[in-house]
Amino acid sequence: MLTLGRTGAIQEKNHLCHRLVDSPTRRFIRFSGIWCLALVFAGWLGVLSLTPGFCAEFLSSAPHIKGLDVFSRLPDDQIVSHIKRIQAQLEKAGYYPEADVIHPDQGAVLPRDMASPHIVWKDAFLRSRAWLVSLILPGGQGFYRLTASSSWVPEPGVWQKIQKASNGLPIEIQITGVDENDGYRVITHTRRRIHISPDRFDALIVFKNSLLPFFKNKQNPELSRWVLGDVTDYGEPDVVMQGLGSCANCHRFSAHGTTFGIDLDRNGDKGGYLVADVSPRMALAEDHYFSWNKFPGLGTDNMGLFSALSPDGRWIATTIEEISLFAMFNQVMFSQLFFPIAGKIAVYDRQKNHAFRLPGADRDDQGQTCPEFSPDGKQVVFARAPRDQALLDVMDGKTFLVPAPDETIDDLNARYRIRFDLYALPFNRGKGGKARPLKGACKNGKSNYFPRYSPDGRWIVFCQSDTGLVLQPDSALYVVPAKGGKARRLMCKSGR
Repeated sequence: MLTLGRTGAIQEKNHLCHRLVDSPTRRFIRFSGIWCLALVFAGWLGVLSLTPGFCAEFLSSAPHIKGLDVFSRLPDDQIVSHIKRIQAQLEKAGYYPEADVIHPDQGAVLPRDMASPHIVWKDAFLRSRAWLVSLILPGGQGFYRLTASSSWVPEPGVWQKIQKASNGLPIEIQITGVDENDGYRVITHTRRRIHISPDRFDALIVFKNSLLPFFKNKQNPELSRWVLGDVTDYGEPDVVMQGLGSCANCHRFSAHGTTFGIDLDRNGDKGGYLVADVSPRMALAEDHYFSWNKFPGLGTDNMGLFSALSPDGRWIATTIEEISLFAMFNQVMFSQLFFPIAGKIAVYDRQKNHAFRLPGADRDDQGQTCPEFSPDGKQVVFARAPRDQALLDVMDGKTFLVPAPDETIDDLNARYRIRFDLYALPFNRGKGGKARPLKGACKNGKSNYFPRYSPDGRWIVFCQSDTGLVLQPDSALYVVPAKGGKARRLMCKSGR
């Protein structure tokens, strides 16, 4: 995967220029003062479940993430005594309420090359003043950590032992809340099971970090940062791009990181797009930038929503002629409502510098959006909803709605409803074809959107919610066979 890199801002409005600087391990592109980092994304994560027992090793003196845990100052024999006292209570039959485990999820599957997971919980019982965290391996061997904090990251050496010893069998995380002022009496006891996958993640992840609520990000785009995360690394993730003075979204990468693209507003044109091949030595200039608003017959007021790159990097698919319902809320968790009411899929051919509507995804009576290429480039899957005249009337002449001060996304979801279905059609090198509904992701009384293929092309993961698209409180991830079939909800996403 390739994405943009380190500090800077676009300063020249009418000229784009940068060069690539080679490194033995990573490639950096300079884009008007912005460093860009070339990466390869090949990972595919799943989700699953762990076994009880008692630990044979305790962890006493290592620091807890940042700063020393208060228990790190206790003698080892004293910590062992506390642990044995807690274990003795757990051996007796009895009910204990549970704490809320924030991470990891029950049944989570972690890649075998992943760094130690952050174990995070929230204990609502006031008398829980300390916690014993137990990582129990198959056969009963395990590791303890007594801590006064409500989170713990296992030390690298400990996690490596756990990874080697699990052999694909479940691992149990036990979190026991105790009152250290009352003889370490057990207050809460929580169990979660996880697995370590035999597969490596073998990838880097790039994501955008923006201000919330959304209106603050809209007002201050230069404060957004693009961050490079490595699941194998114990350090802080790198900021690989920041300081852009205009809106930039939906960065995408072609297969094997050969091509990079990003929606980029420029000179007041919200339909701009920047795309370039990755090479050991390269320069991004005017010929890497184009606008969906500059092609005859496609209109002049396109935003180019939710763009996607073909695997070979030749084709870019996007949403044009869109009319969207948009509202912002002064709330952190769900700070915007956004979905296209109308729209068509258009394709740009980089070789011929030509853009056109994609036959089969260009109906006037439908709103079509969220295109995605299959890994072999032969199919395009996209979201489609009937064009709703009542919603169009609501947005007539408006760029956004202004909700009442006490209104939330739930209020507007109830008032302005829309449900998308997923459709697939042959790409046929831009000639398109007949769109067919994707069984399991359409006509199910829900809204289905943001499809993504697995790297082998066998599966499609998509978002589903009761209504809408983008940042829905009840959104959940589902997986369905790429040819259609029964959709299954993934355990890794649980909505609000």
